[in-house]
Amino acid sequence: MLATGTRTIVALLLAWGSGLPGLVGAEPLVEIKHFSVCRFYFRQVDANVSKVYVEFTRPERIPSAIRSITVEGPDGFTVTLNQAPFTLLNWNGYNHVPDGSGTSAQGFYVGFSQQPMADGVYTLTVVDTAGNVLRRSRTFHDDSGAFIANVDAIDVSQFVPVDGARRVSRTPVISWDIAEGAGLYYVLRIWRNGDLVLLDNVFENGTGLDKDSFAVPSGVLDRGAHYNWAVEVCDSDVFEDIDHCGLLPMLDFRTAR
Repeated sequence: MLATGTRTIVALLLAWGSGLPGLVGAEPLVEIKHFSVCRFYFRQVDANVSKVYVEFTRPERIPSAIRSITVEGPDGFTVTLNQAPFTLLNWNGYNHVPDGSGTSAQGFYVGFSQQPMADGVYTLTVVDTAGNVLRRSRTFHDDSGAFIANVDAIDVSQFVPVDGARRVSRTPVISWDIAEGAGLYYVLRIWRNGDLVLLDNVFENGTGLDKDSFAVPSGVLDRGAHYNWAVEVCDSDVFEDIDHCGLLPMLDFRTAR
């Protein structure tokens, strides 16, 4: 027969089980929605680096429910994502951002590394603050040469609004050139003071293939404000299938007062 003190401890464990840190069978505080690790080409500086992206289904729990996020791969590849806000000044951390409709929030982590990527399997490990461990893996295949050639063929002089434009509408149609026939996907991003204010989430809305424009909805841009914008190019609109992405040169504009 169990002693009284032991019975009490067992009863508490059964009652509190799902909320105890590290307890077997505890419900995870977060769920992995998307995981991507790919080669990322910065055309403006001619740099080809590695990018890790992890998105979660409960954005309101980011970053408070996360203890650590690590990605490991062939030849000692290791990237640890930081518990700090991701901005244009900090390229490793978490972010919350509305999608192109201006309504749906996302919670995700992004990190960049200069480590080379070899073909093979890359494994994501997430530990939440309750001690639960979540894992996901994907296989990467390098085809950087063909991808970079297509991205370099895009004519930035055709982008609208042009770099440095002033008195831009608060609901502009932003447009850009694409690599015709390459079957690539295009993602618009807009920043203000280094913080992302709009992401055209083609990974969810399925509109990215050969996309060459985006109409910014009302309520996103303020009067007389300065913004940076850029277009990301990817070889897929399914995160788990992306091997290559690239960022076209960043431009800026100011809205009318």
